[in-house]
Amino acid sequence: MLNDFKIASISIINFYRNLKWRNIPLGYLWLLLILVFFIKQLIWPHHILDSQEYLDVSKKWGNTEFVQNHLSSLDQLYQKHRRTPLYSLLIFIGGQSYVLPLILQCFAAIYLPFGVWRLNQRCFKSHLDLSNSFQRFAFLFWGFLISWPLFNYYSVIAVPELIISALIVLLINNIHRNWLVSVVITALIAFKPVFVVFIPVLLIYLFRPNSLWIWILPSIFLILWSSEGKKQLGFYSISSITITNPYDYNRKLLLSKALNDSQINQLYQKEFIGFQKLKTPKHVAEEMSQKVNKSILQEPIYYCYIHLKGTLATLIDPGRYDAMVFWNWQKSSGFMGVNDGHSNSSNRGIGEWMYVVFFLMFNTLKLLLIIVGGIHLHGKLKPSFYWLLIALIVVYLLSIGPVGSARYLIPLYGILTFFGGWGSVVVCDKFCKTRTNNQNENTFTK
Repeated sequence: MLNDFKIASISIINFYRNLKWRNIPLGYLWLLLILVFFIKQLIWPHHILDSQEYLDVSKKWGNTEFVQNHLSSLDQLYQKHRRTPLYSLLIFIGGQSYVLPLILQCFAAIYLPFGVWRLNQRCFKSHLDLSNSFQRFAFLFWGFLISWPLFNYYSVIAVPELIISALIVLLINNIHRNWLVSVVITALIAFKPVFVVFIPVLLIYLFRPNSLWIWILPSIFLILWSSEGKKQLGFYSISSITITNPYDYNRKLLLSKALNDSQINQLYQKEFIGFQKLKTPKHVAEEMSQKVNKSILQEPIYYCYIHLKGTLATLIDPGRYDAMVFWNWQKSSGFMGVNDGHSNSSNRGIGEWMYVVFFLMFNTLKLLLIIVGGIHLHGKLKPSFYWLLIALIVVYLLSIGPVGSARYLIPLYGILTFFGGWGSVVVCDKFCKTRTNNQNENTFTK
């Protein structure tokens, strides 16, 4: 294992050393950019709400006191079980500061471009090769484009998405190394509960009678952590966020079809009073879930519409909310405008509008290149591996829900960069061939 780590480290160093185009050291510029953003965050720190929640949870590690109050709020009742534990544990180990996880995020940002390139080599080393310097530049430069600016923001904002993105690329690159697969799957779930949805997909792809033991470690974690939820909350749960988020976000968007913001707030205040009369967190969770399910069953077609709309918004969201946090812009609503204020859009500065318009167009272009790359790679990759990548993208996106945000796409950046990189290669090839044909026709005419 130590020897593998040494070999991988040397490979990463060589990758960045050789990452040049016309003597421009792209690799060193990328490393410098990560360093600059890291220093910026240490001097002028900015965090999103999630960052503070992870910090608050870390303060509860080692504190087993369970205060039976706030029964109407699952998150306040036992904040330690608000999220799965790994990121908060990193903060706790680092002395209840963000420095340790931020350092790991920087390492993730360094690994990801290398990991995507290795993914390309792994898939095509036998029958397709990026030997053409222009193609190679198109593929690599795409990696920088799709990763900026959100990639850089979240290499230094205290949330685990970038580490998760690196873990997913690491998993795909080592899909047949059973022990590593077991560890990475467990880590993904321990960072974010949403990655439980990966288990069925990976189980189908990795189903081999002689290697079923790889699911022992993820299963142990899920059993132990959900049992902790049972002990504290009265029901088996890996995260209270899986109960509260659908109630606080998905349902509110659904209700907005028939009610205005004021009416929705009045309804939630009334329900909050009702929750306070309940005796246990289990009853609160059941009541919240019932209200979400009832709302969806009343408007199933509209809910499917807003769910798919949220998925599309995730794919093209210009990331204004993330830029607002990183550059300390005046707080206003996010792209979907749920639970985050509803400022008058006329109050936005010209710089913010320029950012929104540019990256909305840019992200739309990136989405088109991802689609082109996905179509191009069909039939060129091993079918089971190709459909594994597609399944991971689709299952993850559909699990997010109707509230789209650019940040939610970061875990998939590695896979999307791979598809988008080949999309850019295809477009560049078409451009070069068209240009060559036009030159030949002009030469023949003359």
